[in-house]
Amino acid sequence: MHSRMFTSTWIIAVLILLLSACNDVNEANTDDLIGALQADIEQLNEQNEQLKDQLVERDNRIAELESELQETENNSNSSDETAADEDYLKDRADNVVIALENKNFESLATYVHPDKGIRFSPYGHVNPEEDLLFTAEEVTAFAQDTEEYEWGTEDGSGHPIVMTPSQYYEEYIYIRDFSRESQEIAVNKIESHGNIPVNVEEEYPEADFVNYLVAANEDQLNWANLILAFEEYEGEWYLVGLAVDRWTT
Repeated sequence: MHSRMFTSTWIIAVLILLLSACNDVNEANTDDLIGALQADIEQLNEQNEQLKDQLVERDNRIAELESELQETENNSNSSDETAADEDYLKDRADNVVIALENKNFESLATYVHPDKGIRFSPYGHVNPEEDLLFTAEEVTAFAQDTEEYEWGTEDGSGHPIVMTPSQYYEEYIYIRDFSRESQEIAVNKIESHGNIPVNVEEEYPEADFVNYLVAANEDQLNWANLILAFEEYEGEWYLVGLAVDRWTT
């Protein structure tokens, strides 16, 4: 009887020791597991922060690319509009030259600025104090106008240029066949070709220009450059200045 009780007691003691050892092992395993999970969480947090930074960089790059694309489109549209404006301006200038070729002052007058009128300069150098200014209505009557005006000063001699509008047209405007013989027709490309400085851009700062250059003949230096100055008025281009840069002795 006592032997059995001792045996049972011993078995119970062993079981208690085993259970205690299992609990210690379980607690150790739990601590290890928690530590591993915390390390994983910290690593995931670091990866998450890295991904956030990458997303920010990607969004910034996308914004830069969208801005560059918009700027490219704007520049393209601006270039297209500029080209279209230049083509339209050249068409207006061609019509002016045709009117001059035919000595059709009534047609020419329709292109004269309604508010500012048109200034005629006998050379490429504009002199606002001497060069005459006419309204569209006055230009319309040029063919019938027999009054002599002082249009400026003759280069070289210094004599006053006193002529009727028709005489001035023959001597100082349509001195070459600008309609058919122009080797170069340019928009906003003003150059001086002779000794007289061309200052149209300074005198017409708000204007756009179309010029018709006729080169010299083989036997004489009779080149001439017709310069037309246009300004925009109520959505249309009108003449404000007409000058002829030319060879002078």
